[in-house]
Amino acid sequence: MKKKSILLLGLATLAMSFGTLAAVGAANAFSGDAVVVKAEEVKAYELVPEKGSNNTYAGNCDIQINGITWNLTGNSTTIPWRIGGKSLTKVDRSLYSKTALNKNISRIDVSIGDATDITVNSFTVSVFKTAEDAAKNANAVSSLNPAFKANSTIAVSKPEDANWENCFYRFAFNVTVTSKDNEYLQLNDATFYEDSTQPSISIADEADFTLTSGDKKSISIEAKNIPEGGSIAVSVDDKDIATATVNAESTAIEFVAGNKVGKANYKVSILNSSQEEVASCSGSVTVKEKDPEGLSKGTALFG
Repeated sequence: MKKKSILLLGLATLAMSFGTLAAVGAANAFSGDAVVVKAEEVKAYELVPEKGSNNTYAGNCDIQINGITWNLTGNSTTIPWRIGGKSLTKVDRSLYSKTALNKNISRIDVSIGDATDITVNSFTVSVFKTAEDAAKNANAVSSLNPAFKANSTIAVSKPEDANWENCFYRFAFNVTVTSKDNEYLQLNDATFYEDSTQPSISIADEADFTLTSGDKKSISIEAKNIPEGGSIAVSVDDKDIATATVNAESTAIEFVAGNKVGKANYKVSILNSSQEEVASCSGSVTVKEKDPEGLSKGTALFG
């Protein structure tokens, strides 16, 4: 009886062990392929490829999608876009934004299609504060290298100490192609999410605009999750060109053009109760000289 009991106990333990291993294996397989959306994250922007003007792999073109202008090096005349080329050795092919995404981004999901006869040595997602830096690939706020996998969705999350609000984005695929024929990877789309619990502020109107000396303009802003005791502030780097104030309802910024001609940059910020900046957005105002009174452009002063 004792031997039989020991044998039965051993078989039961073995069965439980296999069951546990199977459960762990299934859980790991699921978590490896699944993209988890946090309850506080909401969809902020979708980059869904549209047909562009460039059909070569080494050439590039601008494409506007949902209010954001993107520059793609690759074949944009096909959907999904094709990124690659022929006879390449560790060459970067990039897609970058030329317009700021006025959202507090927390995660980007990049959907990749086929990648046949092309080696992707690395995939880099970089975030910048200016359009110039994004174009030059310089001074990145964040630069992340997620593992590349064809026919999958690659999730890229913001580091805890980074700020991805009102930023520009660059996706770089470092590729190698041994063939003398064009080979490529497919970029299906990219979805940007924002953390809905964090303070965020954006400009609802055109952020960069022009005024004539003495003119006024109001631009709408959208602020979310202002901390208790917090406020909205605006600053202009050259007050001789223009001044700005926040309206009483904190829903708009009122600009008054000065007498100085030129371009000034402005920043709208959410401040906490300690007057520390927790979110911001920016733009520019250009002031041009007023035409002579009573004369329109092109009117001769002397006959």
